[in-house]
Amino acid sequence: SFIPSQPPEAPVITSVSAVSGRVVVTIELPNAERYFGTGFEAECTDGSSSFIGQSETASVALEGLENGVSYTCVARALNAAGASADSVASAPFVSQNLEEETINSGLPIWLLIQAKPD
Repeated sequence: SFIPSQPPEAPVITSVSAVSGRVVVTIELPNAERYFGTGFEAECTDGSSSFIGQSETASVALEGLENGVSYTCVARALNAAGASADSVASAPFVSQNLEEETINSGLPIWLLIQAKPD
């Protein structure tokens, strides 16, 4: 099996999606056909606190971010020789609390419609 002699090239962040303290960073490699890697790493920071996540795929999830706080992220590609240089930082984003709202009517609307007599 091939063992790389140097870390991969720096990746590019293609999207950042943040909801309710969780962020998913999607990463792309400029020369993916030459990538013999072990995974990806993303690091998001608000300037004082950092959150780091790793994944074997190009979609890295991080949890624990605070809602209402502005963050930026960088990504790294990983292989047996180490980590790439950081990607260009993402645009700043704010995680919003978008948890599902519950309506206190008792039964879900689909059940009420199914139970309706003909």
